[in-house]
Amino acid sequence: MATKNEAGVTEHRGRCRIYWNENGKQKFKVLDIPYSRAGIEKALRVRGQLIKDFKHGITEEINRGPSPTFGELAQQRLDILGRGKPSARKSTKSRLNNYWMPVFDKWPITQIRYSDIQAMMQKVYRKNLSNKTMKEILTDGSGVFELAIKSQWINENPTKLVNKEIKTEKKEIDPFTHEEMNLLLKALPDNLRLFYLIRYYCGMRPGEVIALRHSDYRDGHFRVTRNRVYNVEGTTKTGNERLVPVHPIVQKAITDAPRVLHSDHIVNNQYGQPFTSSNNTGRALVRAMELTGVRYRDPYNVRHSCAARMLEAGCLPSWCANVLGHSIETFYRVYASIINRAKIEEQSQIWASMD
Repeated sequence: MATKNEAGVTEHRGRCRIYWNENGKQKFKVLDIPYSRAGIEKALRVRGQLIKDFKHGITEEINRGPSPTFGELAQQRLDILGRGKPSARKSTKSRLNNYWMPVFDKWPITQIRYSDIQAMMQKVYRKNLSNKTMKEILTDGSGVFELAIKSQWINENPTKLVNKEIKTEKKEIDPFTHEEMNLLLKALPDNLRLFYLIRYYCGMRPGEVIALRHSDYRDGHFRVTRNRVYNVEGTTKTGNERLVPVHPIVQKAITDAPRVLHSDHIVNNQYGQPFTSSNNTGRALVRAMELTGVRYRDPYNVRHSCAARMLEAGCLPSWCANVLGHSIETFYRVYASIINRAKIEEQSQIWASMD
């Protein structure tokens, strides 16, 4: 996949192909201009003139030429994603390059069939990836085919049938007990102990914690506005800001922690620098589980543990959802088992109290 394409210009058999939108339909034109840095600049000028002409009612019948390749449309897809979250573009680009491009880079988009995608996915299945990851791989490829449909190159998305064959996994949450978390916190290095204290008592996502600044902490609350993934800071996962109440235990830990003079981040790595990714934080908790003998769980269950404790303490689901940054629908879906268990116990007590 070309990584230096200008938005609006792609390479086609050594020539510049330009693309643009007219009334919601994508137009293509192959120019007799070599695909080079100078050629791209010239093609961009031609493209700009065509767009200008269209705005003034001057149109021409465009010869769409041969079908674009999967790789060309994949680049256009990444150009579109470039206007959104950098982390989303980076992860999509990685999966396209790892799974789709080695097979379909030069294939005309009109010639790719369900059986071709199924053959590619057979290799993916052998990697024993999670169903969630396989669906993400298919979703990234599907986005390229959806772009081809919008551009009227194809009528159907061949990934849809393959996607239906992969069952959606429903992961059961597996919270740590309070005793287990205390053991794990004692086994962690000081800087990561603060990281997991915030995760356990405030329920924040890993990327939100490593993006936290001291300036975000005031009046007993964290103002959560950022998320850091792949060393790129963007908005939170949902795009919404929220206020998270800071538990007194976390307040004391922040006050007692030595302040890193050259960093405003609340949590820093062992070198006194902000974390670029949360990957190492998960590995540290796994090592703590091995040291303490605590049964292994995915480190993300620390966030689930916070939600479970809130619910068991009697906090309203709507309040919990707001603190964790969930919609109420998502919160009920993820934590249905805990909510139902709490309700069963409550209803049993009511029933037992009746004469």
